[in-house]
Amino acid sequence: KKSGRECEQACISFLEKNYGQNGNSSRSVVVLQNVYVNHKSSNTRFKYNVNRRKEHRNNSNSSNKNKSTLASTGIIWTSIDRENTCSEFDNVIVDEESQHVVEIWEAKSSISPSTLWDAVSKKLSAVRELVHDDDAFLMYGDEDQSASIGGTDGPNKISFGVYGGKLLAPSNAVGQLKAMAASKTLTSDIGAILNAVECGFV
Repeated sequence: KKSGRECEQACISFLEKNYGQNGNSSRSVVVLQNVYVNHKSSNTRFKYNVNRRKEHRNNSNSSNKNKSTLASTGIIWTSIDRENTCSEFDNVIVDEESQHVVEIWEAKSSISPSTLWDAVSKKLSAVRELVHDDDAFLMYGDEDQSASIGGTDGPNKISFGVYGGKLLAPSNAVGQLKAMAASKTLTSDIGAILNAVECGFV
């Protein structure tokens, strides 16, 4: 948990530096962290808005004591069924001029085959769903500012990035790839399962 939080803070620092005065982008943006994704139902919206602001204030007080970076937070409201999206994004970037969400980032303590697969299969697929939801929008800030979700092309197209604290050693990555391939085979091929039971290997 600690390494995960430290990685998220490092990702925020990276993004703020990249979009700062000496950064590589001329865009004026807002960097958000730990952005919830929730279904647009009337009985949950008020509860989530209040709880997220309260949680952010508590985290801000704790962060000020530790003098660590803390970006604002927000909630993405969508009409997509819960099983077709994710519950949270680590970091979201809003273009202040167009008021569009233009980047979504996933922070991983290490970059490896399994963490990349997790990011692509869960978070990237959720981003694809949100892009095609015309009703999806982001609420953020104490003043309930809002932003729409960027599209697949044009100046406001949305990008997905993965930030990693370190790179898994190639020898360990090969072992992960083999384990992932074996797992996929055993969950999709009945013949391979029966053969593994008889032989003791995949």
